Amino acid sequence: MKTTNYKKSTLISLLTGGLVVSIASTSVVSCSASLEKIQGRKRDVKTYTEAFLSVPDSWNIAHTQLTTNAGFLSNLYAGALSIDEYGRTYGDIFESGYATGNSTYVAKDSNAGEGVNDYTTWKYRIRDNANWFNGKGEVLRAIKATDFDNAAAYILNVNNISEVTALWTTFIKNAEQMLELLGPILNNIEKNQEFIPSDENVENVTALGVYKVLIEKMKSSSTISFVAKNSKYKKAPSSGDDERSEEEKDEFITKKVSIDDGGFGLITDNDKNTVQYNLVKPAAYFETVLTYAPFAPIHELIVGQLENGPVDVYSGAYLPKEITPDKKIEFVKNKNYHFAQRTEIENLVWLNATTNFNNETTRRMFEKGEIDGFGVSVNDVVGWKKYIGDDYDNPNFKSIYVSEIVPGSHYNIIYNYFNTDILSTTNSTTEEKNKAIAASKLLESKDARVFIATNLNRSTYAKYYSKRFDEEGSTTSKNIVNSYTLEGTGVDPDGKDYTQYVAEEAEKKVKSHGGSLTKDDWKNGSDPLLNHPELYGNHKNQEDVISDVNKFIDDNKIARNKNNKVELRVLMDPSGTNSNSPFFQSTFNNFNAVKDNPIQIESFVPIDNNDYSARNGEGRYDIAISGWGPDYADPYTFLETVRIKGSMSHYSGTNRLINGEHTKYQDVVRTTEFDKLVEDLTDYDTKVKQIDLNNDLDVKQRYEAFAEQEYNFFFENALQTPWFSTNAYKSFTVNYLRNFTGGNAIYGNSADRTFLRRKNEQLWTRDQNLKWRDFVREQRKEIKENPGHLKEGNILFLK
Repeated sequence: MKTTNYKKSTLISLLTGGLVVSIASTSVVSCSASLEKIQGRKRDVKTYTEAFLSVPDSWNIAHTQLTTNAGFLSNLYAGALSIDEYGRTYGDIFESGYATGNSTYVAKDSNAGEGVNDYTTWKYRIRDNANWFNGKGEVLRAIKATDFDNAAAYILNVNNISEVTALWTTFIKNAEQMLELLGPILNNIEKNQEFIPSDENVENVTALGVYKVLIEKMKSSSTISFVAKNSKYKKAPSSGDDERSEEEKDEFITKKVSIDDGGFGLITDNDKNTVQYNLVKPAAYFETVLTYAPFAPIHELIVGQLENGPVDVYSGAYLPKEITPDKKIEFVKNKNYHFAQRTEIENLVWLNATTNFNNETTRRMFEKGEIDGFGVSVNDVVGWKKYIGDDYDNPNFKSIYVSEIVPGSHYNIIYNYFNTDILSTTNSTTEEKNKAIAASKLLESKDARVFIATNLNRSTYAKYYSKRFDEEGSTTSKNIVNSYTLEGTGVDPDGKDYTQYVAEEAEKKVKSHGGSLTKDDWKNGSDPLLNHPELYGNHKNQEDVISDVNKFIDDNKIARNKNNKVELRVLMDPSGTNSNSPFFQSTFNNFNAVKDNPIQIESFVPIDNNDYSARNGEGRYDIAISGWGPDYADPYTFLETVRIKGSMSHYSGTNRLINGEHTKYQDVVRTTEFDKLVEDLTDYDTKVKQIDLNNDLDVKQRYEAFAEQEYNFFFENALQTPWFSTNAYKSFTVNYLRNFTGGNAIYGNSADRTFLRRKNEQLWTRDQNLKWRDFVREQRKEIKENPGHLKEGNILFLK
């Protein structure tokens, strides 16, 4: 799962994408070099270098979901399961089990039939040669089953604010209950001493110790009670909690959490070296989930480590040689990794390209011999003319690889319902606090959100990616998206994509309101709602929406700026200043110029990447532009993220605004629309979870129910707004890295790992690339018919 501030779950934060590719050259070519000289240049096949645009902000795989961290962490740490170059699942830390034969599963025999396999229980054995290593590649000890408990205890401790909790709570039995219990108990351990293990006390109690006690209690208890602290704020503090009135002081309440039968869903056995997962629902696709980092083990030394480089303990194919984030990061091959014989590229180098980055940066680095590849940007005028020319179907450069894009993530306009500048007593000025209060209040208004969604021209920015491919004269970008869920994430037995269900739901709802849009108008690449607020749930025209927004502002005494508008700030990554930021700014400027507009959107660029990461992590903004990619093959991988405590809730602030019992900030931003906002968020949260856990629905019924909730969330109630895909219509890459040699999956972290990849000494010609592509396709076709093809002698499938 990466957000695209993450990856495929991937959360993805927009302007934080480390892109491009490689160094360690035997020759240097000037940036004015001819295409012929570039074509003839040879490179060291054992070293691969790329540029990166975002400094990693976490080195803990149990904490981060950002794509910009995944490329580093996935090479240092092995996964539980992984995907090979042909798309087959194999055991990485786990043994490959049934997958050594013709099974497509590791834990089960996929040929046994639907009536035999139980998709709620998955059991694995850890490889005997799976180890923890220090930075020199020396074995520290074998990986144990209870190392998986280390990960669970970290992820499900709410105090750690892990970004990856949702994968656990979505699948693992009683993980949601563990999340409700573990952190609050630790926060008030003096009043919850029954949860302290016998070998610990109040002074030295650990999260892992309390976690183990809770596991034992879950085995025999239907309800677990504990004492929780309840805090309230009626106004934003100016210097700390001590300024709260008596009625706002902390109170302690007894909470009860219901436990599902069967105990905690992670069962580890060090003696047998086994790990078992018991799920809250049958999931035949669960092994795709296990390819993601949150289900890998972590060493006890890693627990809690986030920044300043990794701890000196690793499990993966590479080891760190140099970590100087402001200059370069370099890894070397781990010769003792259990699949080391498949590691052909022995040195990985990332060069920091954040300084003065623009659309030409990576091309120029490639031409100077600094990196091994780049993607031709549609906004690099010189590079496009040189390598592509006037006919993109027949590029000038004969070693360019042209491919249709496989969608990877969709980005949304995310309204932050609680900007934490409101509560900051050290980082925010009085002016910033007042602006944050005004903005958070404004966004409670559905009319305000509808006005933004229908007056902000989404194509203005999306054309950053699509302008070379849009039809001549078209003002609409092909990269506009109208569904949050990515195409291909869910396909029913008849081959119908889930996004078609969303389009059909939109057509039905619009017609019920008297509109005439069809499902075809709702396809990605169309913008049916621009300047049409009447198609949203309130069914008002532009004048009425503006009038009602102004009334809402005045009735709730929301502060306006000197332009008589309420200001919303969008946090921008400083590394995009010379590339995509101008396109964003143009989008916001055009929105601000709308006649009688009561809202002003302003971009805010922090002074550096550290400041950006801090503000982004703390939720100090009014609007976020962030995306998501799939963790597994079901629409819920997207729909879960926008739940009240979902994977993207940090961006929307719903996990701060509606957090049940711990700290309540609601009175600070309460308006006349607050209760309706909470009602809409809660309704979605409840219904989408019920659908996910309803085993009586067939696939089509499940998709229909999900589609109704997705439409209601994004359009009927305008709680967020889908915006764009970053993928170009076609991809043009020049790279020494051989295509189709890495993990072949759009989910999990397999594609982030380098150890299966191969590098060519010279750039391959178009014909060579096409022949290799056709060869791989033939092998994949054979494997689809015969899953055991190419497994004999393959170390990935020996056990």
